[in-house]
Amino acid sequence: MPQPSSTEEAIEKFTRHISTPQQPISNTSSHTLHLTAVILVPGPFLPASPIASLSPPTWFDTLNTRLLAPFTTLQAFLPLLTAQKSTLLFLTPSIVPSLTPPSHAAESVVAGGLQQYISTLRKEIQGQDVNIVQFQLGHFDYGLAASDDQQQLVLSQHVSVAEATRKRLQHKGLLQEKSKGTSLRELHNSVFDAIVRGKGNNGTVFVGQGARLYDLVGKLVPGGMVGWMMSAGKPKSTIPSVSEREGSPSGSAEWEKVNDRDDDEAAYVYPKSR
Repeated sequence: MPQPSSTEEAIEKFTRHISTPQQPISNTSSHTLHLTAVILVPGPFLPASPIASLSPPTWFDTLNTRLLAPFTTLQAFLPLLTAQKSTLLFLTPSIVPSLTPPSHAAESVVAGGLQQYISTLRKEIQGQDVNIVQFQLGHFDYGLAASDDQQQLVLSQHVSVAEATRKRLQHKGLLQEKSKGTSLRELHNSVFDAIVRGKGNNGTVFVGQGARLYDLVGKLVPGGMVGWMMSAGKPKSTIPSVSEREGSPSGSAEWEKVNDRDDDEAAYVYPKSR
């Protein structure tokens, strides 16, 4: 995590740079740069394990790297953002925070903290022409899964809840066959529109498959129904997190081979086709 002093020094140096007239080509008139937007993208990989197994050091590391670090960085940027009347974009996950499933307390807590931070920040800088847009992200097609007859490799923690829930709904006949997810080009276009065209002015933009649907499910559907959809009440063995299985530090991204798995209730692997 960057120290506040070093962060402030870097921002001051950046402010001086964009405030100084620039002349990229000789014999041309100079111009001053403008900070159009700042995009805040919290890291998507968080420890996935029951609350009882989350140690204090894990919580300390999670809250420092996922909340305190971005808050400190953004605080240093705020004077420049207000002076330049820039756009501030938050790209946050939507599926897990909407459903708050078991074994994902860390991600739900971080998402909740960011949500309250965004709401408070909007009220504090209201009227200063800073456009704050929150992107609620769903499921995207990363092009990571191989064909069915090949070994499948997926970023397991990222698609865990969405894929597990979708698989169970398909098994109950309530959902059509799984699609690949939204193209990342749509996210790129939405970010461009927010920065250049003012899309989602001081509001929320849903991008990605299931982002709006799961948000509505989390708000409108009773918790018992959500638990039934996810088969939360069915007895199952505790599944260790990716970091525990691979022996890597908490919060790191790992890939898991799932060609040897045949567990219908696996919440952390890409569901195999039947």
